[in-house]
Amino acid sequence: MSTSRRLSPHIWALAFALGIALSASACSMAMKHDALAPSPKQFTDEVRTSRRAEGIDGKVGWSRFTLAAIPLVPVNLDGDGNEQMMDQVRDALKQVGYRPVIAEDARPSSSPLFKCKVEKFWFNNYTWPVIFPFVPTWGDVEVTTTLVSPSGMPLWSKSFKGSGFTVNPLSGYTGAVRQSMNQILDQMVKELSGDEFRRALLTAG
Repeated sequence: MSTSRRLSPHIWALAFALGIALSASACSMAMKHDALAPSPKQFTDEVRTSRRAEGIDGKVGWSRFTLAAIPLVPVNLDGDGNEQMMDQVRDALKQVGYRPVIAEDARPSSSPLFKCKVEKFWFNNYTWPVIFPFVPTWGDVEVTTTLVSPSGMPLWSKSFKGSGFTVNPLSGYTGAVRQSMNQILDQMVKELSGDEFRRALLTAG
C-alpha cells in the first residue's frame, strides 16, 4: 500500500505532462516557408492560377504515443489547406518574377491555367516519456503542378517532393512542414525559371 502511495504522484505527474504534450502538439499545424532560393532568371508575365489546390481533405497526420507509436490524436491544418498550398505555389511564381492572378477573380482569358494537386501531405509526432518533453516530428509532402490550356490539355507538368524532421519541445509540426515546403518551393523556383515552363506558358490554348 505504501509503495502504491509513493508511486501515485509520479504517475499523475507523468499523465499530466503527457496530456499537456498531446494537447499542445496534436491539434493543428501551419503551412509556411522561409525565404526562397534566388531565381536564375526573372520574368514579368501574368500567370493565371487556380484559387485552391486539390488533394488535402481532412486530417493530415497523427500524434503518436509510447514505444509502439500508437496513433492517438488526429492532426489538422489551420484553415483551408488547399488554399494555403496554392498561396505557397504563387510565392514560387513571384520569386521568378511572374505575376500570379487567381483565375476565378480575373477577366476571361485564353491563357493557360496553373494548377496544383497535393499527392501527399502527412505528418506524425511521437511522444515517449523517456525523451519527453522533446517530441520527434516527421513527414512528407508531394505535389504535382500542371499548366493546362483553356481546353484542359496539359502543356507542362512537374512533381515535387519534400520532407521534414524536427525534435522540439512539445510541438514540431510547423517546423517539419516548413522544412518540407522549403524543399518543394526551391525546386519549383528552379523549374519555373526554365525554358520548358516558359514555352508552355506562352502557348495559346
